Amino acid sequence: MTAPHDIENTASPADAPVAESNPPALLTPAETAALLRVNTRRLERWRATGEGPAFVKMTAKAILYRRSDIEAFIAAHLCTRAAS
Repeated sequence: MTAPHDIENTASPADAPVAESNPPALLTPAETAALLRVNTRRLERWRATGEGPAFVKMTAKAILYRRSDIEAFIAAHLCTRAAS
């Protein structure tokens, strides 16, 4: 009989959650808004004024955001103290 500690762990990388280990490189406006904790209307305004993260305009209506651009946007807005 085999003792429990002698059983090899048979979990494979394919068993790992895909969303955590390999996030999508391109995000929809809804996914981006959720990540930034703003609503999609705010993203629309930011696109119009150039204030938000860079975006990819695939077609006239298809807008996507690169994860790297969202991370850069967050890093650019990092504060170390409150404004006076």
